[in-house]
Amino acid sequence: MTFGQLIRTTRRRAGCAQNALAARIHKPNGLPISPTYLHDLEQDRRRPPRDAIIDQLAVALAIPREVLYYYAGRLLPELRGGDPEPEAIVHAYTAFARVLHGA
Repeated sequence: MTFGQLIRTTRRRAGCAQNALAARIHKPNGLPISPTYLHDLEQDRRRPPRDAIIDQLAVALAIPREVLYYYAGRLLPELRGGDPEPEAIVHAYTAFARVLHGA
């Protein structure tokens, strides 16, 4: 599944129209995103959006934000930055893979 497919599938299951969802998601300037932009996201014609948009989509669609960040191919903002030791990074990714793959 892709980021766009997850958004589209969840929106449809919730019985929410693209126009209605787009009206609930706001850009940094306070204006809502366009239904066309949302359509392009759902069709994977655009890269996953900025963090603020992802966070709003998570709330609007009742999807855990961790799931959206995973499908966006990003770390959560609170996990970015800092200067962890390389071994800690490897350990964290190894543990994550073990949990995801049940090994």
